[in-house]
Amino acid sequence: MAIYTEEIILIKDLKDGRKEAYEFLFKKYYSALCHYANKYLKNDHTSEDVVSQLFCTLYLRRDEIVVGSLAPYL
Repeated sequence: MAIYTEEIILIKDLKDGRKEAYEFLFKKYYSALCHYANKYLKNDHTSEDVVSQLFCTLYLRRDEIVVGSLAPYL
């Protein structure tokens, strides 16, 4: 798995559809996003579904990504 030390490169690779970038992003943020979603949804399975849908949508709309930082965007 690729390790991204510069977010600008990660964003570029996400926009280019690179599998390694999505794997990195998923492993870095999935758990924290599920935890955050569960604060509001109060259901583990629903939270996981919402976060999974987020990552699917991110992939499908990758050419529309215009951000400086991914954490607030997610």
